[in-house]
Amino acid sequence: MLCARVESPLKCTMLHQRSVDVNLWKQHLALVPDEVFERLEIETLVLADNDLAEIPSKIGNLKHLRMLDLGHNALTQLPEELGQLTGLRDFLYLHDNQLASLPTSLCHLTALRYQSFVR
Repeated sequence: MLCARVESPLKCTMLHQRSVDVNLWKQHLALVPDEVFERLEIETLVLADNDLAEIPSKIGNLKHLRMLDLGHNALTQLPEELGQLTGLRDFLYLHDNQLASLPTSLCHLTALRYQSFVR
C-alpha cells in the first residue's frame, strides 16, 4: 500500500488525488504544506475551512490554477503574487476571512468568472 510508505496523512491524501486537483478542505491546517507548491500542475486547489492565517508568496508559482478556494480561514492579508495567477478563470473564493484589503495585483485576473471577497 502506497500510504504505508508515506510519513504524513496529508501527503497520503495528496497522493490519492488526481494530479491536477488538490482538496485539503477541513484538514485543520495552520500552514499550507510545502508539497502543494511542489505540484506545479495543480488546476484546482481547495484550502477552505482550515486555520490558515497566511498564504505564502509561492502561490504565484501555481500557473495552471483555474480554481482557488481560500474561504473560511483566518487570513488577514494575501500576497501580491496572487495576481500572477493569470490562468485563474473559474473561481476565486475568499469569503469569511479577516481581510482588511485585497492585493492590487488582483486586477490582473481579467479572465476570472466568479469571485467572492466579502467577509
